[in-house]
Amino acid sequence: MTDNITHHRYVLETTQYELAEAKRKMAYATVKPKFSVLLQRPDYIGEDTYFTTVAAESPAEALAAARAEAMVADEADEEYTDPIDYTCLLLVAGDVADLNPEF
Repeated sequence: MTDNITHHRYVLETTQYELAEAKRKMAYATVKPKFSVLLQRPDYIGEDTYFTTVAAESPAEALAAARAEAMVADEADEEYTDPIDYTCLLLVAGDVADLNPEF
C-alpha cells in the first residue's frame, strides 16, 4: 500500500512539474523579441531619421512594422508613399535607448 501511495505521489509531482514547465514555455513563446530600427525618411517627406523599437518575430517583420509605424507618424499617404522608401539604416536586436534623447 505504501509503495502504491509513493508511486501516485511521484506521478502527481511529475505531472505538476510538467504542467509548470509547459506553462513557462508557453509564456516565453508568446513574448516577441524587441528590435530597434533606425530609418531614413524619404527625401520627399524630410531629410531626418525615424527611430523606434518594435516587437516582432524576425528582423524582416520588425522592419515592416517600423516602416508602417513611421508612415503613420508622418501621416504619409499610402497611395503615394511606398514603405520601402523608408531606408533601413540600422536594425539591431533589443531595445536600444535613443542616443540623442534631447532632440
